Amino acid sequence: MEEVKQNLYVLPLRLLEESSGESSSSSNPVDAARAWLEFERASFLEARARLKFERASFLDSNYSKKQQAKKKRKN
Repeated sequence: MEEVKQNLYVLPLRLLEESSGESSSSSNPVDAARAWLEFERASFLEARARLKFERASFLDSNYSKKQQAKKKRKN
């Protein structure tokens, strides 16, 4: 369990170091964790927006197909 906690701390620091070129001795762990959480939140929001758009597109195309089928039945 301690190893998992350590990895949760080290991973954001490594990602922050890679993106900014800083060493872990000069970066604040709280800032690193905050940056990681902001990145994860942005990724989640982007994925959620993409899914909402895809769902809306699917529902719109499905509605259009149903409307066309109704028109064909009337004719």
